[in-house]
Amino acid sequence: SDLYVATDAGVATSGDDGASWQDASGALPSAIVFDLCLDPASGRLAAATYGRGMWELKFAQPCVPDATTLCLNGGRFEVKATWATPANNSGAGRAVPLTTDTGTFWFFASTNVEVILKVLNGCGLNQRYWVFAGGLTNVQTAITVRDTRTGISKTYTNPQGTPFQPVQDVDAFAGCP
Repeated sequence: SDLYVATDAGVATSGDDGASWQDASGALPSAIVFDLCLDPASGRLAAATYGRGMWELKFAQPCVPDATTLCLNGGRFEVKATWATPANNSGAGRAVPLTTDTGTFWFFASTNVEVILKVLNGCGLNQRYWVFAGGLTNVQTAITVRDTRTGISKTYTNPQGTPFQPVQDVDAFAGCP
């Protein structure tokens, strides 16, 4: 079971009986947390802070791979893609896992890769996870990467009619390892 502790910089969690700790503050602004309250029935966790009020911490659900979802880095990161055409057709990208940190999405035909994406562990260099993506499309595209540990999501978009612009986000997600 997970452990949670209130700190002078937010909330920390441990999944290994306190041997290591990770930031679990999510969207909670930097604040001294003086109390935590867990509702065991719902799993909701509230944090009482000095000067910032009461905050509910939302913990993301684990990643479950399916036809439209990539689970990368041991399931820590959930990746989904959506697309839209000028003719108002839209849908979810179809996920194809390649390696533990890389996958592709296709939109119109399984033989036609539209986007390739990877989430890399850059913790040894800058204490971050990195997101890189490239595309072979000019349709409107949105790629959402969610850190299942913190619940924080980042969405990368490509406008309609624009050749896909590469994503090179080496500051994407904190919370190493």
